[in-house]
Amino acid sequence: GASSPISLDSDDELDGFGYKEPSDNLILPCEEPMQEEERNDNTEEGNTKQERMRLIKEGKAKMVEEKKRQREVCLVKHFTNQCLPCCLIESTEYKRVLLTSQENKLMKEAIKAQKAEQKKYAKEKDEWESGKHALRSIVAEIDSTIIETGSVGGTLLTRFAEKGLKYRVQVNPIRGSILWKMEVPQIGQDPASVSEVPYILFVLQAEEFCDLINSGSFWDHVHLVQDRYPTFTVCFVTNKLMNYINKCERAQYRNAPNFNSWKRPPVEEVLCKLATHHVKVHSRQCADEAEVADHIVGLTSSLANCRFRKPLSWLSVHANGAVIPKNFIDKDLAKK
Repeated sequence: GASSPISLDSDDELDGFGYKEPSDNLILPCEEPMQEEERNDNTEEGNTKQERMRLIKEGKAKMVEEKKRQREVCLVKHFTNQCLPCCLIESTEYKRVLLTSQENKLMKEAIKAQKAEQKKYAKEKDEWESGKHALRSIVAEIDSTIIETGSVGGTLLTRFAEKGLKYRVQVNPIRGSILWKMEVPQIGQDPASVSEVPYILFVLQAEEFCDLINSGSFWDHVHLVQDRYPTFTVCFVTNKLMNYINKCERAQYRNAPNFNSWKRPPVEEVLCKLATHHVKVHSRQCADEAEVADHIVGLTSSLANCRFRKPLSWLSVHANGAVIPKNFIDKDLAKK
């Protein structure tokens, strides 16, 4: 069939289609409510952020507390060797266990300090036994007659003081003698020890020595010393011996009638007999008091160090006792 035509009532309907006049009752949003809503949103967002930060902090604090509690539980397990229930952790038993752990810690620290002290004492003892403090341990016991008579005493004590060596002025068993001792102080639990040095020295003035020879009592004196100290080395030190003999001979030559009573002692014969007929008996002639003092002080140092001295090797003997290092270049000098 034929299609029916479309009729339009008027052109105004087509022009006004889809458009409406604004109503007088319609309310549009204003600027102030919008700003207030934005502020509310910002406030809520800030509160939410603060709440989130607070929750994070609380979570961290709980984690720290939980770790601390776990460490305490492990500590209790360690010192009790058994698993304890959580209710016991906060009880008096837990405090007792913690107190025990603190006591154990203090005990360990005390044991550690005691071991350090023992190590220190052992090191100090080794130093004394190795001879590092030998000069500090030796003491010279000087008979009072050496200081009171003659002119050697003042110079001798001055030399001892200069070298820092210890001495004691006392009355020895034999007149005019000097003895030595090694004194080690108390180290820790080890008591102080004193040992004798097997050496005795006699300081004789020239006149005294000559009188002993002329009277025939010198050899009796030697035997007396050897009987009392059989293992000791004996040394006789004379002061100005040859000077005294020469002085007496000159005076006798000048005034022969007045010096009939003086007789020259056989000094050389006696000194030779000391060296050839007696074991561990020596003599030393000194020109003055300074030489006597230097000899005694040097002897004191040697006696302190000799017991700690290393034994001589084949090379050191052939080098006159000098210690020669392995990388020594001048071998010809060492042979001399």
